[in-house]
Amino acid sequence: MGQEPQIFDAPDGTKMVVLPQADYQRLLHLAEDNEDILSATDQMKRIQGGEGTMPAEVLDYILDDEQHPIAAWRRYREISQAELAFRADVSQVWISRIEAGKGHGTPKTRRRIATALDAPLWALDGEQDMQENERGNGAKSGSALGPKYLPLFEYLIGCDMETVTLSFQKISDIVGGLPKSAYQYPAWWVDGGHSHADAWGNAGFGVNADQRAKVAIFQR
Repeated sequence: MGQEPQIFDAPDGTKMVVLPQADYQRLLHLAEDNEDILSATDQMKRIQGGEGTMPAEVLDYILDDEQHPIAAWRRYREISQAELAFRADVSQVWISRIEAGKGHGTPKTRRRIATALDAPLWALDGEQDMQENERGNGAKSGSALGPKYLPLFEYLIGCDMETVTLSFQKISDIVGGLPKSAYQYPAWWVDGGHSHADAWGNAGFGVNADQRAKVAIFQR
């Protein structure tokens, strides 16, 4: 790190640490990387423990017939898009968009779809899921985003408004959980410089976050 951090006692006795912003940003990156590693490790343990496998027929539909995994699982379960939409409590239009590679769905939506198909969540991701929104709308592509914050990019790019106000809880629901630093530190919401900031930046928005009200205001 650069300068040595300064440590002092707040009036209420709380130990406080002041450090350069660049050092703080590096710590945020390390914390996020650690969250991703823990998530991936947990998923691998579940797979190795036998939680969810992909039948050979589904794999054949994906590889030989070039079907999206959700379409392949539907074919394997012998259900229509309409039936899957009903079981997962989502619109058939959204199921169609995901299968066509034009959408990804929030983590909550994908969990519903996985449950409706009796399929492991990890087995629903297709090659095209990270390539939607490459076709314009005046924003940058979301294909370079990591899977955690891609749903927020999709949500914002689908909003036909100059200003979008979302509670921290709503954003947490969209991306499958926000880190504690998002609730505690305004610097987490600084435009640019972080993978999560690319979610709104690539969608053509800047952000102002109100830590007290726990609300983020996205402005084109």
